[in-house]
Amino acid sequence: MSDASLRHDLREFALELRKLAYTMPGGHEDPLISLSERMGRRAQEEGRFVCSTERVSERALFDSAV
Repeated sequence: MSDASLRHDLREFALELRKLAYTMPGGHEDPLISLSERMGRRAQEEGRFVCSTERVSERALFDSAV
């Protein structure tokens, strides 16, 4: 499974958890919504990290070839 696929799955799970949270009796959804937000942020952060490390790796390959 690729990193992009794992990030996509994590975002989808976060969304599913959020939807489930809104079916909880009043007041009990907050911890689930919080977890959903953390999952979404983590997936987004990983996406930025992977993209930036890929750019660094590409630049290193270019520099070593020159």
